[in-house]
Amino acid sequence: VFGDFEQQELEEVLATMLAAWRQEQARFPSPANRQSIRLEAQAVVLEDWIDHLQCSDLQPQTDDQCLPALAWLELQPIKLVTKTKKGTFARPEKLLGAWVRSLTIAASGVRAQGILVGRDGVVEIPPIANDEAIVTLMSLLELWLRGMNAPLPLPPKTALALVSGKDAASQYEGGYMSTGEVDDPCRSEERRVGKECRSRW
Repeated sequence: VFGDFEQQELEEVLATMLAAWRQEQARFPSPANRQSIRLEAQAVVLEDWIDHLQCSDLQPQTDDQCLPALAWLELQPIKLVTKTKKGTFARPEKLLGAWVRSLTIAASGVRAQGILVGRDGVVEIPPIANDEAIVTLMSLLELWLRGMNAPLPLPPKTALALVSGKDAASQYEGGYMSTGEVDDPCRSEERRVGKECRSRW
C-alpha cells in the first residue's frame, strides 16, 4: 500500500514537470545554431561549444524589426525553490551550474535567457551583459586555478550563507538532523592542517 502511495506521488510530480517542460518548449520551439567560446586566464584555457540553444517566434523590437529570442532549457529532477513567509525564492546553491552556463553563453556574445524546470517550479534566468560575463568568468577561471593548487577558504553552501548574511558556521559545522560541509571528505586534509595550527598556538 505504501508503495502505491509513493508511486502515485512520483507520477504526479513527473506529470507536473513534463507539463511545465512542454510549455517552455512551446515558447522556444526551434533549435538555434551553437556558439563557440574561448577564454584564457593565466594558465587556464576555457574552450568549448555552447549547444542546445532554442529560438522563439519573432518578437517585435523598438525599431520595428522582429528578432527571435534565444533561451537554453534544462530539465532538473530536483527542488529549485524554497517557500518562506516573504514569498517563493530560488535556491542559490541549486543555481551555481546554471549561473556559470549563463556567464559562458553571455561571454560568447549570445544574449539568451536560461530556463530551469524542476520538481517544484520553473526558474528563469535573465541574460547577462557581455562585458560583465567576461570579467566574472575570468575571475572564476583564476579562482578555479587557485582551488586546484590549494583548498579554497570556504565550500559552496557555506560561502553562500556568508554572503547572504545567514549563519555560515552552522552551515559548515552542521547541527541537529543536518550534516555540515565540514564532513566533506575533500576537506579532511584542511581540517588536519587546521588542528595542527591550533595545537601549535
